[in-house]
Amino acid sequence: MLGLPVATGFAQCVTVPAPVISVDLPSRYAQDDKTRSAIDEAANARVNEGLAPVDDFVAVLARQTTDALRLARLGEGEKARLMADCVLAGLERWAASNALSQLDSLNANQSIPSRLGGAAFAYGLAAPLATRDPARSKVIDGWLADRATATMAFFDDPKTSARTARNNLRMWAALSVLRTGIDVRDQTLIGWAEASFRRALCEANADGSLPLEMSRGSLALHYQLHAMQPLVVGVALLRLEGIDLRQTCDNALTRIVMFTLAAVDMPALAAAHAGERQKRITGRASLEGFQLAWIPAWQSLSLSPALDGYAPAGMVLSNSRLGGDQVEIWGRRP
Repeated sequence: MLGLPVATGFAQCVTVPAPVISVDLPSRYAQDDKTRSAIDEAANARVNEGLAPVDDFVAVLARQTTDALRLARLGEGEKARLMADCVLAGLERWAASNALSQLDSLNANQSIPSRLGGAAFAYGLAAPLATRDPARSKVIDGWLADRATATMAFFDDPKTSARTARNNLRMWAALSVLRTGIDVRDQTLIGWAEASFRRALCEANADGSLPLEMSRGSLALHYQLHAMQPLVVGVALLRLEGIDLRQTCDNALTRIVMFTLAAVDMPALAAAHAGERQKRITGRASLEGFQLAWIPAWQSLSLSPALDGYAPAGMVLSNSRLGGDQVEIWGRRP
């Protein structure tokens, strides 16, 4: 449950879910499936149930962050401040409880970093608009930094499988660590994320397919697109930090984007690598707004194609793990 709205001045805060300290999740996939593309429905339901309060937390933050940014853009500075205060109040509640500090399974360690990324995005976007409160900032800074350090330790642990340590999960982890590093001004975190993204770009195949995602059988294209989202947004964020990866490894990012878009229209391109007919993504009409939320960040990089009009008119390009409505964050509505 998200809780009841709480009126605060001009803003209407939504009470975030109670902080979750410990997370223990099974795998979503059938144990005998080496490609990790066959969903075990019972296990999948348990994973979704376990993640629900965390996802609700991130969704509330993203929605209120988007509201704060929109109010600021419309010149409603006081209302924007109050809404940003709602975001930071929710973050402080979880931070003060040391939420998500006990990840008690492999799947918890794999799944939680992208959600922490959503929290870090909300913090970085809302804090400049919010009431200055050094004590609150210290609590949130410390929590996010501790969680980012734990994320790096897990993905760099030799016991973590090579697939997990380098595939889409690493990309979402890198984006979370990067956004946190920017928030708390920690160059070690930013450097770890940069190295992670650089390696992923350089490991792309010549046609732009990502080899570890192409090993995922009937979900290869689904995971190619899933990995591309943090890659694009990560490169865009790094550019704002003065680190330009746009031409890294023979324009790998452009090749990755071009292959993914071509495969969306022609899934057989991914099937040729994966050896299986593709599920879930079966053409452009099968995509949802959260899957295309990376487009505004891509457009900020001034690379081709511009992708104006790629997303259907009226589609909201929002992803809570990227901070909310991406047009409010990056500008330029496709």
